[in-house]
Amino acid sequence: MADVNYFHRERDGFVISTNPDALDPDAVLEFLAETRWWNDLTAESLDRAVRNSMCFSLLEANRQIGMARVITDSVTYAYLCDVFIHEDRRGQGLERFSYCCSFW
Repeated sequence: MADVNYFHRERDGFVISTNPDALDPDAVLEFLAETRWWNDLTAESLDRAVRNSMCFSLLEANRQIGMARVITDSVTYAYLCDVFIHEDRRGQGLERFSYCCSFW
């Protein structure tokens, strides 16, 4: 198996990474379970969605404070979905940082 070169950016103590090991599925499940667009979300369905997408984890001190999920064919198509920033971190420009990194 070939080595994978994951996307990784740091800014002002925040990190965005596509490394699946950086993603905290419990934190993501907790946030998405409160949204209107994920009815009947389970840990299993989230795991399947994450494994079949490119996820950009937003971390602060290794704590998941946001995520953006991209559904893509890795050639010509990318659909940005399931974007969230933890409520206590909104309004700090992290949304823009996450969005820009998602389309590097």
